Amino acid sequence: MKKILFFTLYDVICIGTRILSSIAKKSNIETHIVLFKDQKARPVFKDSTDYLTYQFYTNGIKHGSCYAAYPYTKKEVSLFYDIVSEVKPDLVCLSTRTFAYKSCKEIFCGFKKIFDIPVIGGGWGPTLEPAKFLEFCDYVCFGEGERTMDNICINLNDNILRDFTNVSNLLYYKSGNLKKNPVAEPLSSKEMDELPLPDYDYENKYLIENNKIKTAEEFYNEKVYNCFAGRGCPMTCTYCLSNKYKQMYAEHDHTIKKYRMRSVDVVIDELEQAKDKGAKFIRIADEVFPVDKNWTEEFIIKYKDKINLPYFAYVRPEYHNTDVLNRMANIGFTSSVVGIQSGSHDIRKNIFKRYLSETKLIQFAYCLKELNVEYTYNLINYNPYEKEVNMEEALNLLQKLPFSPITLFKLAVFPGSLILTMIERDKPVAEPDNIQKWYGYLYTMVTAGKTYRKIAGFIKENNLFKTVNFPFHVLLLPLYFGYIKEKILKKIRYGAPMMIKMPKKNRKNKT
Repeated sequence: MKKILFFTLYDVICIGTRILSSIAKKSNIETHIVLFKDQKARPVFKDSTDYLTYQFYTNGIKHGSCYAAYPYTKKEVSLFYDIVSEVKPDLVCLSTRTFAYKSCKEIFCGFKKIFDIPVIGGGWGPTLEPAKFLEFCDYVCFGEGERTMDNICINLNDNILRDFTNVSNLLYYKSGNLKKNPVAEPLSSKEMDELPLPDYDYENKYLIENNKIKTAEEFYNEKVYNCFAGRGCPMTCTYCLSNKYKQMYAEHDHTIKKYRMRSVDVVIDELEQAKDKGAKFIRIADEVFPVDKNWTEEFIIKYKDKINLPYFAYVRPEYHNTDVLNRMANIGFTSSVVGIQSGSHDIRKNIFKRYLSETKLIQFAYCLKELNVEYTYNLINYNPYEKEVNMEEALNLLQKLPFSPITLFKLAVFPGSLILTMIERDKPVAEPDNIQKWYGYLYTMVTAGKTYRKIAGFIKENNLFKTVNFPFHVLLLPLYFGYIKEKILKKIRYGAPMMIKMPKKNRKNKT
């Protein structure tokens, strides 16, 4: 039996990789999944100039994520090599994102010195920057990988173990020239329905963490189940890569819908299986919860009847009105995110291409609050287009919103994104670091509670602490300790420190 080893970095959920593993299994291929580090965050003290480190502020405390917070060790790389030596796969499939390029290069350049095994790289990073990932991969997969995996399995079963130059969606170097095989059509909604479920079997799953190898029995958390109802996003945010698929596939004479949905019955069937295995909370990971009215109506009825568990979903005021939110809340919708991104109307509209009025945003936040849906506000700072006048506008907006935690993300400018093109063209100059931080702390305070809002008003009026941030750290300590307490409570209940609202028996506005 031929073997494929799948390798991911800082992603234990990796739904796409798990689907590819299930496809390979159906073709009688033995699969192994190595999860190299979990995607976790923790407080950090050093500012990073690397936009890929995903630094952000929660409750005024600076956090780092992935390798910025939990760098891998030589021992952990060695453990990966040990697994490869034991498994002896015929092929290694790397699934990764742009942020992990440097890590992948270090790990797989070392890999190539030890093993004579072909490596195929896939995911957003290899799709956007194939030449960079071909520095250490034999092939790179462009776009969706399901049809590609079918073809790879045919080759393996036919004992074509090294030459994948006949496989769709692959790029590679031949005689020093970059070659690109024909790109297959993206999956239709019907074909997405026919995909096997993600491979969450316990067999042949390894997590490398804290200089140890853990088996699935040691790290799986079946209380929280992650799933996708569809693929893509109906929005056109300039900093996000989701809307790039349409353009990328158009370059290969294929059309792709901005958002493709699986049928409700298929999604419900997947969730029923997860519930039978012990799921207590569902996380619907779509970038925006399905916006089709008929789909949502059917989902609400069937979810209540067959699943009836608390769940997280990303909702947007542009697509989900008060009535829909009310009905969603009554079937278990308990947590979400209010994605503001910029409190300045001009920045939202002209820079981020998020066409949302202040009035609608405020109404949306109050609606979620009344429905007892837990949420955090998300803002993007360190945006070079944002001037102090825009930050002041944002502060004024936040003071009109109901109290809730806030997370500030540093703007990450990814290769291929529209905002990168804009920045290269306009060359905007960012406000000084002390101004960025000062407003960031004020944002946190005005959304934290009445007392904090009053203190923030006094600080703003008197221009206090603009150059010395330490007093903010002291002021915000109670918030941070409250945040830690909540994480511990949710860890105890659900086995994962996620933003989960404890369901309440009596909800307002029942239908």
